[in-house]
Amino acid sequence: ARRCFPDDDLVFVVGTDLVAQIPSWYAVEAWLPSCSIAVVQRQGWPMQAGDLQRLQALCPQVAQLPLEIPAAASSSVRHHPNPELVPSELLTDLAQRNLYGFSIDDLPCADRTDPIQPAGR
Repeated sequence: ARRCFPDDDLVFVVGTDLVAQIPSWYAVEAWLPSCSIAVVQRQGWPMQAGDLQRLQALCPQVAQLPLEIPAAASSSVRHHPNPELVPSELLTDLAQRNLYGFSIDDLPCADRTDPIQPAGR
């Protein structure tokens, strides 16, 4: 990302389910100090005591965002598509674009529309 956007501030957004793992990632000391981290509370994944402090020792620019995300991570939805794990507003968009293994057939009948059309059509 740094090569593509050399002058931009990079913010790495992670759920609380990953905070404890980050210090053990490959070569984390080499790249993590060059970005900021935004931590988002993932439902069912409270941060453990000391996790945030260990992360801040590697990256001084750590912020906690005031929102909560669903318990299912995008990688788990990608590997095991389940419409019940995705907010309905997002599911419609994913299905219309055939993303994450979803299709129009995954939508309730009332939500099935033609694929997304450019505005004004």
